[in-house]
Amino acid sequence: MSRLELKSVPFEARAAGDGGEFEGYASVFHVIDDSWTSDIVAPGAFREGLTEFLARGFVGGINHDWDSPIGRPLHAEETETGLFVRASVSDTAHGRDVRTLLKDGVIRFLSIGFRVLGREYLETSEAVQAWWKSAGYSPTAEDVTRSQFGARLVTRVQLFEFSPVAVPANRHAAITGTKGGDGGRESLADQAARVLSEVEELASRLASVKDLR
Repeated sequence: MSRLELKSVPFEARAAGDGGEFEGYASVFHVIDDSWTSDIVAPGAFREGLTEFLARGFVGGINHDWDSPIGRPLHAEETETGLFVRASVSDTAHGRDVRTLLKDGVIRFLSIGFRVLGREYLETSEAVQAWWKSAGYSPTAEDVTRSQFGARLVTRVQLFEFSPVAVPANRHAAITGTKGGDGGRESLADQAARVLSEVEELASRLASVKDLR
């Protein structure tokens, strides 16, 4: 049986209310993450298992603390960007601590606990770039640099949980908003536009740093 894996993905958490709910991208498609396997998660990887995940999955404590889960998933769907999730935080001692950290923007990232069910190895940079082209993705300069030793293309996963984390593996998996019982929340369309804008800004900054070097 495939082993359990953890994969983290960022952007600033914005708080409203007491942080009783939060939402964001638990996984982002197309980019190569910082894991030792240099993974790319392909669109469709989560689709078959989302119904079961919403029925049986959970939200782990900070940094995948399965002994102290903090809540349950309320929504999970694949968008063009990645796996977008929304969760409630239970009114427990640990849950209240996490709410405060989310509201204050101390914890800003998400990570998934999953098992790989489908994979393909792209052995060279050329193979990775050919897949990006077939997927209609335009890689950044950083993406191309990361592709030099190839990548593992994850095509199907069994998702067990997602958790707030301090340090992500996928640098684009992030909490995009929190909300309390009386707090407002951005629409999904507004959040997606903001997330994409921040990704583009990050890519631009990285390209500028590379040029300076």
